[in-house]
Amino acid sequence: MDAYERVVTRRELLRLGVAASVAVAWVPSGLLWGSNEGLLPVTPPVTLGPFYPVIRPVDQDSDLTRVTGHTGHAQGQVLHIAGRVINRRGEPVARQVLEARPVRPHPL
Repeated sequence: MDAYERVVTRRELLRLGVAASVAVAWVPSGLLWGSNEGLLPVTPPVTLGPFYPVIRPVDQDSDLTRVTGHTGHAQGQVLHIAGRVINRRGEPVARQVLEARPVRPHPL
């Protein structure tokens, strides 16, 4: 056996394992796995979708307040949406799509 070689007993391995697990439990979480400080909260998930109709609708424009071939406009309040899609660090995310659908002004 060389001067650098040493036999490690099971008891020493057990002590090392316990010491390592205690150290991991006491180390601040951001130190080992990266910090979550400064990150924006994640948007909560919504209903799965989109659900597309089986038959394509006649109206193909982006105006959800009017329907092609009908006079008048939708009931309810018109909502204008503007904004941008960002990640948790606040950086813009390219080529994202926001899909909006009309909602009934009166529940069924």
